[in-house]
Amino acid sequence: MFFKVVVTIFSYSKLLVDHEILNQDQNRQAKLVRLARFKLRASIQEIDYRHRRSIKKEQIAQLAQTGWLDKAQNMLITGPCVSGETYLACALGHTAYLNGYSTHYYRLSRLLLQMNQANADGSYQKLLKNLANTLLLPIDDWGLEPLEAAHRHDLMEN
Repeated sequence: MFFKVVVTIFSYSKLLVDHEILNQDQNRQAKLVRLARFKLRASIQEIDYRHRRSIKKEQIAQLAQTGWLDKAQNMLITGPCVSGETYLACALGHTAYLNGYSTHYYRLSRLLLQMNQANADGSYQKLLKNLANTLLLPIDDWGLEPLEAAHRHDLMEN
């Protein structure tokens, strides 16, 4: 009887410890997703292939494997407005993040504003270092308006 009680207490203790570890992992993951600042809560599994967007499940499945990140390759997602480029970028970014890659989503206008502010307050080099240490940097809404010379220079710094 005593042995059974000790085993039961040990089992409950192990369950509590496992639950706490899982809870901490989930909280850490949620915090990192917030820090990545994805515009949308997007998922590879929820991509709608019924619309004519010239994307195929096989292509997305291959991109979701993140081998292109290991090879330091770039990706450009283009299409007409409201065709799902932002959703696709967020879904691939979220998948990359879940696979352990540092990720930070930006709209181009906000990135340029942040670079201007960093130039003004002296934190420009720190921002560049943070950007350089981010393996996947989805930049959305590129090409909506012409870039000024200073903005082109800032972007080439990275």
